[in-house]
Amino acid sequence: MSPQQPRVQVMHPPLDGSGWGPWSCEAVEAADGPGLLVSRVFWLGGGLSVLLWAGMTLLALQWI
Repeated sequence: MSPQQPRVQVMHPPLDGSGWGPWSCEAVEAADGPGLLVSRVFWLGGGLSVLLWAGMTLLALQWI
């Protein structure tokens, strides 16, 4: 008969900062707005990043 292993519970910091507690999907962070994916700045930054990568790739391929 083997000894029982202690059960480990993953804990996450609470929103109030008073200590550690379990995470909840009803947390304030989960209901603070529509989210990042509908942000125009997010998509503008992503599009600009893709354009810069494409431009640098084309320049690099022309030098090869």
